[in-house]
Amino acid sequence: MFSMCDDTEPVPPMIITLSGFKRSISCLQITQMENKYNVKLTNEEKKSVNYHNYTVGTTVKSLSNELEDVQTTEYRPGYIVRYTTFIPDPYAPNYLYITDGCCFHENVHRFGGDNRGFNWKSTRYRTRIDAYAIFYESGYTAFYDIPSVGRTTYYNKNGKLIGYDYANKSGMYSHSISKTSTAVSYSMYHSVGNPFEEKFPNIDYRYDATIYKSGSLTISGNHDQAPNHEIYFMTYPGDTISTVHQHKRKSFLYLFPTFPDRYFSYTL
Repeated sequence: MFSMCDDTEPVPPMIITLSGFKRSISCLQITQMENKYNVKLTNEEKKSVNYHNYTVGTTVKSLSNELEDVQTTEYRPGYIVRYTTFIPDPYAPNYLYITDGCCFHENVHRFGGDNRGFNWKSTRYRTRIDAYAIFYESGYTAFYDIPSVGRTTYYNKNGKLIGYDYANKSGMYSHSISKTSTAVSYSMYHSVGNPFEEKFPNIDYRYDATIYKSGSLTISGNHDQAPNHEIYFMTYPGDTISTVHQHKRKSFLYLFPTFPDRYFSYTL
């Protein structure tokens, strides 16, 4: 954890990445996907379709040698789990470009990206959900989430901005919420599409989490391997943030249903 007033990066958890079980995807299914989305997969991409990736991890607590850097433990009334998706590149390709003669495909050559690296406080993103758990001295526990989306911009082949819009937030919500005086368990659902074209695949993820009054967190789930995904755990109100999960995007083709998800599981 680190101070919210500090410019240094949060310390990531110790993680282990595993190549998961192989699943059977036929050559016919791959060909059908290539034809449907007018794309051509490389041999490496075709191979990767048959594997899931898993990440499991836990935090490793350590104390600084500098006495003034050691924070004393104190009660925090609440916590936030922040899940953000973002495009690290300045632009993202439109894979539906000129596929069926529609004016949208003919004009929209690429979409604007967020042009940044991992950063818990950045205001440039595709989507963000902050899940709040607040534990009161009376024993009452409150839980709520705040979904938000960034502006989607699109450009023609000459790089000219020709429009913008915002994605629908209806596919971002928590459910299966269970609260006690010492813990909150919930599930989060996320499926958000491109506001201009329903054929373009959604950014999908799901996770289950339990937030404890003591300051611990367990979280596990899966997500598309594009764009970038980042999860942070923060005190609220407070000044400490822990890095839970960071995923660097693979090809934007990994948004399409045939490509495997990334699976993760952490205990903090």
